[in-house]
Amino acid sequence: MGRPLAAGRRLAWSTSARAGVMVGAAAALAALGCAGGGAGPRDGAAGGVVADARAFPSPEELDALGEKAPPRAADAWPVRLVDAFELTGPFPELLAEEPYVGPRGPWADALDAASAQSAGLAIHTASMDCVARQLGRFFLAHRAQPGTGLRAFIAGRCLASAAEIRFAYVEGTAPASLDDAALYAQWRAPLEHAIAQGLRGGPSTAGVWFGRAGGRAVALLAFGRRALRVEPLRPVPGSDGALEVRGEALVPAEEIRGLVNRGRFAVAACEPVAGAEPPAFHLRCPLDPGDDSALVVLTLREPGRVLAREGLVLLAWPRGRPSSVYRRPSYAAAARPSVPSGTPDQRFVALLNEVRAEAGLAPVALDARQSAVAARLAPHDFAALAGAGEASRADLVMRGMLAGWSVEGVVQRSAVASVVAPGAASAADLLAAALEHPVGRDALLAESADRIAVGALADGAGPAQADGAGDARAVAAGGAGGGAPAGGERAAAPAVGAALFGTYALFSPERHEAAARRVLDRLAGERLRRRAVAPEELPDLAPLCRRAAAAVESGEPPNETLQRLLAESAAALRRPVAGWVAEVSELETLTFPEEYLASPALRVAVAVSHRRAAGEPWGRYVVLLVVAAAPPLGA
Repeated sequence: MGRPLAAGRRLAWSTSARAGVMVGAAAALAALGCAGGGAGPRDGAAGGVVADARAFPSPEELDALGEKAPPRAADAWPVRLVDAFELTGPFPELLAEEPYVGPRGPWADALDAASAQSAGLAIHTASMDCVARQLGRFFLAHRAQPGTGLRAFIAGRCLASAAEIRFAYVEGTAPASLDDAALYAQWRAPLEHAIAQGLRGGPSTAGVWFGRAGGRAVALLAFGRRALRVEPLRPVPGSDGALEVRGEALVPAEEIRGLVNRGRFAVAACEPVAGAEPPAFHLRCPLDPGDDSALVVLTLREPGRVLAREGLVLLAWPRGRPSSVYRRPSYAAAARPSVPSGTPDQRFVALLNEVRAEAGLAPVALDARQSAVAARLAPHDFAALAGAGEASRADLVMRGMLAGWSVEGVVQRSAVASVVAPGAASAADLLAAALEHPVGRDALLAESADRIAVGALADGAGPAQADGAGDARAVAAGGAGGGAPAGGERAAAPAVGAALFGTYALFSPERHEAAARRVLDRLAGERLRRRAVAPEELPDLAPLCRRAAAAVESGEPPNETLQRLLAESAAALRRPVAGWVAEVSELETLTFPEEYLASPALRVAVAVSHRRAAGEPWGRYVVLLVVAAAPPLGA
């Protein structure tokens, strides 16, 4: 599309889910702990698994990427944030990829003709017609595209089963003297070209809508990229309060997971139901009965990959009453007329900590060194999301942020996400967009998070408005940023808030004793399941265990620490002792020796510490067990 179109119409491309709520695209520790191939967990020294350092790029790789200039993303069509917007029906009752069977017209006929040539890969659906109708109505009202939250609401309310939704439109002046048939005749060529472009690639769904208002008209095309096929679903809970989602992946996938928003601040994992193995999936997502609606996101992880990508976003109705009115959520921080002073990342974290306080969570500290890394890497992530950069670079960025090489402290777990929110006028708008999405909420409101890194956040400018030019222009397809106008004309630059952030839970000596209690409780639970009595604790060894934990933390090899601890324990108890050491990334993966689980009685002391092995970004738990023989009779 290298030449201007005839005056009075324009063809433009934009994107939806990716351009808006690009929160997530990466899972955190959960994906790392289950990654396959060379990127997955490996056996620890004994009794558990530790995260494989091969899952992470080296600091040198990240430095090399940060020194490269990222590709420039093309300008996007302006975005308008609104506090409320009412959708119009009809709405589908089931999430199902059924062909459209409604009223016909030249616009639908053009889409059907192109879909028929796709060998079954493209389907014209009522759901995507619904999406096109809402986007078209919004465009006619505001001459802009909606913000991230409203776009997700539209896709969810219309039951669009797509991992990514893009749209294209032909629009222009439409005097009353020009009827719809005449407009179609004028717009047919660019419309058919847009349809052909939109249906390229893998499995897709599509819809179209035509409308007029205020002397202008728009033909809106919506295209959905499918990654998961979902069995016909009504998004309301069952008798147990959970939403059950079944289906199969349409692309190679080793794992499919789900997250669901609960209330204003919480997020919960969807529970896998036994019996479904990839590519099939069956998930139970617990809904909050007090919520009017709840956003559910399904992610899939491809073979050999560490990171997961978004596969489907659903809008569930916990009370069983779907609404057609979108209301932009507000948080305490976002509702204030003023925001804290400081740099953009400082303002973002200050507002986040206000929300965390309202949610009953401890504040997180801004990590300056890791934020500097994030600032260098983020432009590459945003360019890839905008379709201007290589996807492999975004993967490298996300894995590098997960690693947290520059975080002050020893990382125990991390979460990472990015949000690209066109139209965001401030850090508060950007934060609200992130918290509206389950993946962003899961990272930013993690209870265990101690530190946060934020990179490449832009805020402060109000959303740009569309220009009033009536001349035609063509905008090429793009990613999160849309495309650049052909024919020499440029759109007004929109305000785009974008942030790449990682949150990090750190190992802390103050938490070692609580971790030791968790180990004892886990050991007791395992023994009880075998109908053995709970272990007897050895309080006299507590000071020795604390010194042993401190020695490991200071760098002493765990085996040496264990040998000294055993000698000191035997002397203190005046009876024989045995010992065991394990290194694990998560205490929940700890597996105990069979003799400790099956013996009729067990007398034990536990020390828990942490260490970071050379060449690894994260630390690991070090668990030391001292098992004592029974005291002499009469002792």
